[in-house]
Amino acid sequence: MMDKDSRVVPARPALEAQRVELADRIARNVDGDGAHATSIAALSLIRASAPSQPLPSVYRPCLCVVVQGRKHALLGNEVFVYDPLHYLVVSMTLPIVGQIVEASPERPYLCVRIDIDPVHVNELQVQVGPSAAADAGHERALFLARTDAPMLDAVLRLVRLLDAPEETGVLAPLALREIHYRALMGEFGPRLRALCAVDGPSQRVARAIELLKTRYAESLRIDEIAEAAHIG
Repeated sequence: MMDKDSRVVPARPALEAQRVELADRIARNVDGDGAHATSIAALSLIRASAPSQPLPSVYRPCLCVVVQGRKHALLGNEVFVYDPLHYLVVSMTLPIVGQIVEASPERPYLCVRIDIDPVHVNELQVQVGPSAAADAGHERALFLARTDAPMLDAVLRLVRLLDAPEETGVLAPLALREIHYRALMGEFGPRLRALCAVDGPSQRVARAIELLKTRYAESLRIDEIAEAAHIG
C-alpha cells in the first residue's frame, strides 16, 4: 500500500488566517455533522465531530479542501491523506473508501467540497494555452496538491458569499471559475487538463459510468455503452 501523505510543514501566517476564517464560516453555516448542501449549487460543506470507520462511496468530480482535521481516501492500493495543507482533486466519478482520521467535538473535521466542471476546465485551457503534458503513467483521476494562499483565498471568497445571498448570482460564478483556474495552473494542472479533455480516456470512462448509473435497472447492450463512451 502506498501512502500519499506528505511531510507536515507549518502553515504560513497568511494561509493560517485564511484557514481560521474558513473554519469559522463553515461552523456558522452548518447545523451538525454530515454533508450540507448550500445556496451555491456547486458548493457543499462537511463537518464531523469524531473519526469515522472506512466508508465506501462514489465520488463525483470535485475538489475537496480540508480546513480542519484530516481524512484518508483509499483508491485501489493507494492511500491519499488530505489535511489543511493539501487539497484533493477527483476528476471523474470514482468508487473511493473515505475515512476521517482526525476530528473531535472541540476541533471537528471541516471540509469544503466544490464540484469540478470539465467544461470550465476546457474553456480555461483555451484561454491560458497549452502546457506541459501530464507525466506518463500518472493519469489517475485522483490526486493531491499543496494548498496555497491564492487557492485558499478564492475558496474563502466563495464561502463568504453564503452570508451575502444578494451577491451570489454575480460573484459565485467568478469565484468558481477562479478556483478551477487555480487548480489548472497548480502543480498537477497538466494532469487535470488531460483528465478533463472531452475525448480523453477518463471522460470516456466517466460517460460510460454515468450511463450505467442512470440505467442500472435496465438491460444495456455493449454497443450502447461504447456509444456513450465514444469507443470505436
